[in-house]
Amino acid sequence: MPGLRPLVHLLALALATTLAVNPIVLRLLTGRTVLSVAASSLAVALVVVLAAKRRRTTAAALAFNALVMVGLALHAELLLRVAFPDRVVPNLYAIRDGYYTNEPLLAQRFATAEYAASYYTNVQGFRIAPEQDAYERIAAADWLVIGDSFTQGAQVDFAEMFTSRLYRRFPDRIVVNAGTSGLGLGQEYNYFIREGHLVTPSLVVLVLSSFNDFMNVRAPQAGAREHLMAGSALARFLFTPRDGGEHLPLGRWTEPFQPSLQDNIDYNVFFTETSQQKQEDLHAFEEHLSAFAGAVKERGGRLLVALLPTREQVDPRALDEVRSAYKISTEALDMRVPNRLAEALTRRLGVGFVDLLPAFLEAGDGLFFQQDVHLTSRGHDVVAEALGDHLESTEGRSPVKLLSRGSAPERYPSFAQHGRQVVFQAVRAGASDLRVAGPDLSHARWLTATGIDEAHPSLSRDASSVVFTAGSAETMRTDVVHMDIATSTRSVLTPGDDLSGAIPSFSRTGRQIVYAEWTYDQTAKGFTQPRIVVRELASGKKTYLTSGEHEAWRPVFSPTDTEVAFIERVNGQFDLHVFDLTRGTRSRLTDTPYDEWDPQFTPDGRSLVYAAKADGNWDLFRIDLATRELTRITRTRGDEWDAAVSPDGMRLLYGGRFGSFEGILERPFSP
Repeated sequence: MPGLRPLVHLLALALATTLAVNPIVLRLLTGRTVLSVAASSLAVALVVVLAAKRRRTTAAALAFNALVMVGLALHAELLLRVAFPDRVVPNLYAIRDGYYTNEPLLAQRFATAEYAASYYTNVQGFRIAPEQDAYERIAAADWLVIGDSFTQGAQVDFAEMFTSRLYRRFPDRIVVNAGTSGLGLGQEYNYFIREGHLVTPSLVVLVLSSFNDFMNVRAPQAGAREHLMAGSALARFLFTPRDGGEHLPLGRWTEPFQPSLQDNIDYNVFFTETSQQKQEDLHAFEEHLSAFAGAVKERGGRLLVALLPTREQVDPRALDEVRSAYKISTEALDMRVPNRLAEALTRRLGVGFVDLLPAFLEAGDGLFFQQDVHLTSRGHDVVAEALGDHLESTEGRSPVKLLSRGSAPERYPSFAQHGRQVVFQAVRAGASDLRVAGPDLSHARWLTATGIDEAHPSLSRDASSVVFTAGSAETMRTDVVHMDIATSTRSVLTPGDDLSGAIPSFSRTGRQIVYAEWTYDQTAKGFTQPRIVVRELASGKKTYLTSGEHEAWRPVFSPTDTEVAFIERVNGQFDLHVFDLTRGTRSRLTDTPYDEWDPQFTPDGRSLVYAAKADGNWDLFRIDLATRELTRITRTRGDEWDAAVSPDGMRLLYGGRFGSFEGILERPFSP
């Protein structure tokens, strides 16, 4: 039937187009059902409409062929991702206007013959440790460190990076590493003015490299190829070199040294012979660094420039190798040019400058990888020491010491009464467990390992037992648990499906505990307000200190066991309260427009140390119980909480969160 032929033709064309722009393939690639069906439908509609018009036969053919090519690429993309995942080159960078950043939420392992390192980023693209929360945003920074791959440090683990070592030296500062491989000075400037300044750093550390920051200064615009590689695993597979460096003339990176004489004249800052290209680049360097200094000052910060040396500046053998291979005479080079330029310009601009070359020359060998020529762990250590010494001279020595050894979050330190042990909570395999250690957190050992969150520990007087919170705080389904440390025997002190409790604390005698308790009201289908309860461990007798009219938490005994301090929420605000167990009366200690939390008696019982959110973040305070006089202990941009005073009254341990770091810190304390 001749009349059916056009219809059959259109149906066949529609089916062929659907197979080319397959909605199932699109769904598997994008994860979006509606978008995938819509895109496939539009493609089919376009071809069918064009084919139905006799005058547009050529257009229909071209559209169909183009869609077939797109479909083949999409099928190849899916095949590569599913069938050959080991061949997929990870996309490490997010393209921006005039710069690019590290891709958020990366979890990679980089390994070559020279190094192996884990590489993780948070939701903002900042590098973090594998144990740290990738979804925790860093809203503020004390020190923002900007640089290229030498700052990024992808060749070493997070703990070995110079910025991580800087944090351990200055643990009450938020140190953010914004290093991104390949960034030049122009792109680093664009990053700061458009994105980096949002964390409002008081100090910006700009790490420049003598290798490439003096040449090709102006930021290039990302082209179609870069955008395609950012979105397509197939494009990265096709366009990414896979020769491991064998294409390099000496089998290693030697920038800015080049095999070509003209390239050295144009792009090698150490090469004394110059050209218009080199002069334009040096002018652009001065222009961009001046603009960078102005932008930092305009936003209320200070700029510190740190200049990294090349391997050829540090290692005479490496310099001889490039001179010999590229036929460069000694007289043609001046190996201190970038150092003099940077020092003179920073002095003129009135910004800080650290020349890292002297520290590298003093440190000797082992600072760079042989082929990759990025910094080894030892190289990062030298940078951290040199920068740390400079910052200590300008910022002052911190009285705070970081006791936590690793990068996993640790909180809630609590002393045994003899002062020789500390119990605290730590994250392991995604759950909070309890550890006990020496007073400086040395010789730590695990007390629990259940896979259930266990937190807020308190040791008994003789350190033979511990009470703590177990369960999910998010669902309000938590229990108070008592555990014998020697036998690991447990007793749940809040039994039953409808009874819950949290944050227990021992009395000084060890015969009582105090905690917050609440129930699930089956009639109201909701939880009651937490009440403060004192429980006799032997008999189980309970005495309630609050009525449950208002939400109450964080109770602790005084050193004489005659008082209990806690927080209660009235009119939307948590304030400090004290209950006198002898008289059966209570008093309100604070009435501020911000929350107080985590009260802890000093050993003499005369004051409380606590956390308060006075400036939008948590800091530590002290209140004299007799005079109600407040003393501020900390004033930082991080969060400090969970204070614990040593039994001799001389040390203060507390939890702190500074950027991606969350650990236990120590500072001197005055009785």
